[in-house]
Amino acid sequence: MLHNRTNLHQQILFYLLVLITVTLPFTVRINSFFIILLATNWVLEGSFKSKFIRLKSSKLALLSIGFYIYHLIGLTYTDDLQSGFSDIETKLSLFLFPMVIGSSPPLSRKKLDILLKGFIAACIVAILICFGYAFYQYFINHTTTYFYYHELSRTIRIHAIYLAMYLNFSIGIIIYFLSRDWNRIYTIHKLLYIAIIVFFSVGIFFLASKIIIICFFIFCNVFIARLVFLKRGLATAIILTALINIVIFALLLSIPYTKERFLVEKDLNFDFIEKNEYDREYSGFVLRVVLWKFSADILNAQQGWIAGVGTGDGQKFLDQRYRDHGMYTGNINFNDRGYLGYNTHNQYMQFLLSLGIIGILYFIVILCLSTAQAIQHKNYLYLYFLLLFAISAVSEANLCTQKGVVFYALFHTLFVASYQKSQFAV
Repeated sequence: MLHNRTNLHQQILFYLLVLITVTLPFTVRINSFFIILLATNWVLEGSFKSKFIRLKSSKLALLSIGFYIYHLIGLTYTDDLQSGFSDIETKLSLFLFPMVIGSSPPLSRKKLDILLKGFIAACIVAILICFGYAFYQYFINHTTTYFYYHELSRTIRIHAIYLAMYLNFSIGIIIYFLSRDWNRIYTIHKLLYIAIIVFFSVGIFFLASKIIIICFFIFCNVFIARLVFLKRGLATAIILTALINIVIFALLLSIPYTKERFLVEKDLNFDFIEKNEYDREYSGFVLRVVLWKFSADILNAQQGWIAGVGTGDGQKFLDQRYRDHGMYTGNINFNDRGYLGYNTHNQYMQFLLSLGIIGILYFIVILCLSTAQAIQHKNYLYLYFLLLFAISAVSEANLCTQKGVVFYALFHTLFVASYQKSQFAV
C-alpha cells in the first residue's frame, strides 16, 4: 500500500514537472500554480526521513537551499521589508526545487528527455505566437515594430532576454539529442531538429538581446565546432564553423533593429560621469556602467561591502541615486516610472549590493562547483546551461524575476540530480 502511494506521488511529481516546464515561457500565474502543487504533493507524500537522507547526499542541492536561507538572513538588516519579502517570494524556487527534486528518487533518462523535449515544444509554440502576432500587426497596421525585441516577446508577456535565453538553451538541447542519437534516428528527424535550430536562431536575432546573441556566437564556435571535430574531423569542423559564422553575421546585418542595437555601442563616452550630467539617453552598456557605479557608491556610503545593504534595500538606494543625479523618473500621467525600479542589470553586482562579498562569493562557489561537476561527469548540456546563465548574468539580474529564477532553479536542480554519466554524457 505504501509502495503504491509513493509511486502515485512520484508520478504526480513528474507530471507537475512537465507542466512547469511547458508553461515556463508563458503566464507567471499558471506556472507558479503548478509549482505550488509540486510543493504540496511533496508534503502530502511524507516519507521525510528517506527524503532528507537523499538530500544530504547532494552537496549542490544543500548549497542552493543554503543560499536561499542566506537571503532570509539578509532580511534581518533590511529596512524595506516589503521589498525584501517580495524578493524572497520571487526566489522561492531556489529553495523549493532543490528540496523537492533533490530529495526525490532520480528521474529516468526517458523522463528527463520528455521534460527537455517538452521545453523545446513550449518554446516553439511561444515564438510562433510571437511571430504570428507580429505578422498580424504587419498586415493590419503595416508596421514592423512588433517583430523586434520587447515588442516581439510582449505578446506572451515575457522579457525578450528570457525568451531568447530559452531559445538558446533549446538549441543546446537539440544539439545534445543530435549528438547522442545521430545513428539511431531517421533522416527526417535530423532535418526536423536542424530546421528547429534555424528557426530558433532567427528568433534569437529578432529578439535582439545582445548578450544572448554573444552567447549564441560563442556556443556555435565552441560546442558545435567541438562536436563536428569529434564526429567528422578537423577540416569539416573548420569549414562548418566558418559557414555558421557567415550565417550569423549575415543575420546580424540583415535585421536593421538588431544591427543598430550593436552599432549604438561603438561610440562609448563616459565624460558625463565626471561632469555629473546624468539626465541623458543611454546605450545599453553605458547605462549598465552607470548602474554598477551607483551600486559601488551605495556600498561605500552604507559600508556594505561585506554583507551588503540587505535583501530588500538595494532598489530603494538605487532609486534614490536616480533621483539625486537627475535621471529621468517618468511621467505619472502615463504610468511611466522612467529609471525608477531599474535593478543593477548584473546578477553578480545585484548579489554584491544586497548580500555583499559573502553573498557573491557564495553564488560563485555554487557556479564553480556546478561547472566542475558538469565537466567531471562529461555533462556537456549542463555545462552549456551553466555558461549560458553565467554569461547572461553579466548583463541581466536574471535571478530577480520569476522567469529567470524558475528557469535556473528547475534545470540546475534536474542536472544536479542526474549526474549519472549515462544520462547526459555525449
